[in-house]
Amino acid sequence: MTQMKIALLIAALIAASLQPICAAAPAAAEYTALTKAVDQLCAWAGMSQAGAPRKIERSTDKRPSDVTYSAEVKLTADGTTRTYTISFDSKLHVIHFMPKGFDLGDIGLGYDTLKDSRLRQMCIRAVAKFNRALGWKSAVGPYVQRVGANFIVTFETVTAEEQKRENYAFLDPYISFLVTPKGTVFGGFRGA
Repeated sequence: MTQMKIALLIAALIAASLQPICAAAPAAAEYTALTKAVDQLCAWAGMSQAGAPRKIERSTDKRPSDVTYSAEVKLTADGTTRTYTISFDSKLHVIHFMPKGFDLGDIGLGYDTLKDSRLRQMCIRAVAKFNRALGWKSAVGPYVQRVGANFIVTFETVTAEEQKRENYAFLDPYISFLVTPKGTVFGGFRGA
């Protein structure tokens, strides 16, 4: 067989073995639980809901543990209301929450450029308090930078030694949090 035929055969086998992802609206009990999870996130962060969750989707793969939920919800942080996309795992643990369309600009994650010690400590304290409740794991950091009027606090989830040992298999080993000038955590995401 030629290399092209082998590649096509492999692609066909892979495609045949993949199960389609199913997205559907959640049941009433799931909606109630999801709303409570959003309320909990707001309580941890010091934000408030400015509307009920909408555009809620329940996605699943083959295994029940692969269920994820996503929703749009209007949240208010320090007097500013934005539409957020929030994602949860099957146990309704937050895996992502960001204002829709939020632009990080031209910053790169993992740089430590904020030198003002007062602002830096305010950001680190806010994230530490919030993350005690959220429970995202980190190994190295924090790295603090400005993003417009706000701040981003980033941690690496693995050490340089772990990266090297795993042959750099962790391509985006970051968790990041957005913080307002008043110290409210208003976003969190994984990866770059």
